[in-house]
Amino acid sequence: MLATDAESVAPPVHPNYKGCVDATSRAMQYCNESLSHAARVSSLLAELTLAEKVGLIAPDPGLGSTCYAHIRPVPRVGLPGYGWLVEVNTGVASQCLGPNQCATTFSGPTGLGASFNRTVWSAKGAVLSTEMRALSNSNGIRGPGASYPGHPAKSAEPIGTSAFGPNINLIRDPRYGRNSEVPGEDPYHSGALGSAMVKAMQTPDAQGHPRVNAYLKHFDAYSTETNRMHSDFNITQFDFFDSYLPQYEMAFSTHSKAAGAMCSYTATNGVPSCANSWLLNDVLRKKWNRPDAYITTDCGAVRNVMGPPLNLKTQEEAAAATINGGTDLEMGTQIWNESMISAVHQGLVTDATITTAARRGLMQRMTQGDFDSTRSNGWSDLDAKKEVNSTAHQKIALDAALQSMVLLKNAKSVLPLTAGKKIAVIGPGALAQKSMVGPYFGDQICYAPYETRANRTYYCIPTVASQIAAMNDGGTTTSAVGVDWDSTNASSIPAALALAKAADIVILVLGIDHTIEHEGVDVKDNALPGLQLSFAAQVAALAKPTVLVLIGNDGTDIGTITPGVDAVVRAFYPATHGNKALATLLFGKANTWGKLPVTMYPAGYDAQLPAMGDRTGTAYAMVRTTGTIYLFPCLLTRNSYYGTYLLLYLLRRTGRDARTATTRDRRRSTPSGTGSRSRRSPSRAVRRLLMGLPSRWSAPWPTRGRGAGMRSSKYTMP
Repeated sequence: MLATDAESVAPPVHPNYKGCVDATSRAMQYCNESLSHAARVSSLLAELTLAEKVGLIAPDPGLGSTCYAHIRPVPRVGLPGYGWLVEVNTGVASQCLGPNQCATTFSGPTGLGASFNRTVWSAKGAVLSTEMRALSNSNGIRGPGASYPGHPAKSAEPIGTSAFGPNINLIRDPRYGRNSEVPGEDPYHSGALGSAMVKAMQTPDAQGHPRVNAYLKHFDAYSTETNRMHSDFNITQFDFFDSYLPQYEMAFSTHSKAAGAMCSYTATNGVPSCANSWLLNDVLRKKWNRPDAYITTDCGAVRNVMGPPLNLKTQEEAAAATINGGTDLEMGTQIWNESMISAVHQGLVTDATITTAARRGLMQRMTQGDFDSTRSNGWSDLDAKKEVNSTAHQKIALDAALQSMVLLKNAKSVLPLTAGKKIAVIGPGALAQKSMVGPYFGDQICYAPYETRANRTYYCIPTVASQIAAMNDGGTTTSAVGVDWDSTNASSIPAALALAKAADIVILVLGIDHTIEHEGVDVKDNALPGLQLSFAAQVAALAKPTVLVLIGNDGTDIGTITPGVDAVVRAFYPATHGNKALATLLFGKANTWGKLPVTMYPAGYDAQLPAMGDRTGTAYAMVRTTGTIYLFPCLLTRNSYYGTYLLLYLLRRTGRDARTATTRDRRRSTPSGTGSRSRRSPSRAVRRLLMGLPSRWSAPWPTRGRGAGMRSSKYTMP
């Protein structure tokens, strides 16, 4: 029977981009729910002209940002348009619904990677997809700068159910500007995170409709911002299948079934990813048996093929290279709209190839339930007012944040902190709010009417100092910045040092923020910028018990600082719930420290590397170096009761289980002496260990009244 969608007499309020809701479309066979999805899509395609099919695979600038890929409707068959790109790496990119109703924001992806906990990753995927589907059902829009109730703006861009994330590229250079967007440096670890998130995001209802469709980023081998539009790396087949492809195979094929991916700007072996038929057709669609996988370009990637390394001369050639290479949807440019039909006339592209790309896109929308009656979709009852930033979702985000930080050092039992002391919280991160969120944190974090992208506010993010003060019952908490993230202004240092001198304990919050590391820019080196190193030395000279908290992903050379502080914590980008989690951990109210998902390199390491954009290799094949470094994966064990720590870095060549390793084996993996990277991937035994260490390995200090010490409890959904 044909879809009627007649749930009420009054005109219904339909979800964004809902099809089969008018008389024109209901008369079409693509709205006949008794047919298979494939048959319905075929019937629709048979009705469309070549120009209309091109309109389904290229963005219309009149509908919104071309990078968001809003495709035009086809009114004569009742087909609505669609907006493809909504980022979900840490939260659903959306406009707030009102006070305290902004999309739930999770700690940065590398922090979540530090949890080594599939349940955390799955819970994140469930939260993001639930909120996205609810926003789509409730006519949610992207923002800020779009519209508010009663104040509509032309730029309002509705949210669909195509979720772009997670990003599972590798961290393979400490200078890469987008390290903060990804889980870590290990393919299996990244694949496990990606698979857990995708499986939760695409949870089906009783009819098989996914909660949302998930699209991975960036396929493949994307790890430089320098000359990123035209970068070209010579990558061996070994490195492809050892480092760059395993995580995607897991998320596409063996562990979950991601709906598609965004191809990367990177060219490999002379071919841009978005024109790479070997990668997109031979590997993904044939070898991994995913002929349905939907591939979109990154913003502007079609135009990039007219420059190095391909240097194509015409737009028709660029259109042909990308669609023949396996791409289904152009984002960010108008080349397909302007030149695809002429490419057909020139014999560079066939109508069948365009039809295949349009078919894949329509199948995605069909499986989402866009053309089914609302009552047949099990996710139609999700309401944004009930789901977005709900109490349950806030708890999940806080629990995730509690597992997203890594304790690297705890000497003299300075941790856990004891309430009732005089604590000074100083450093550029002490009072920061905006700096607590990393890149791709969503469109809007805190509700503010008439906010635009140029003047976003972050007042709702608690500071480190405020959360320390909240935990320091009966004590005094003071705070000062001292130095900025990257500045030569020393005028505030004396005041900060005075607070530190008067305190019993100092919390020194240093690092790097997303004004320094972000898309489009690689950092110049691995050093802490500005005056942070000299400021840290002056704090250390006071000989006060000091806890160093490191914010951000890059700028992690703390080798000269570590000897002068008593404890070191990597907090990555803690976001909206992370500073509460940090205080909870520091005061011993929870004991859920994570493991380091990325290697921290010593001073001068980056000087041994070629310039960004001018090298090959992987995180496992980097320059051999000497000195004190924190290796992947690192965590404190029960040995820290005695003021020492142990690194559980298991050489991938041996596959030895740490629980049976000898004392000599363990001594070899401590950070003193020589650290190097093995080219081989972890063995299965090592992988199992990394993904499922028993709780007893996470206890970094004894707890009063508990005798043997606090044990980490396993994460459970509330």
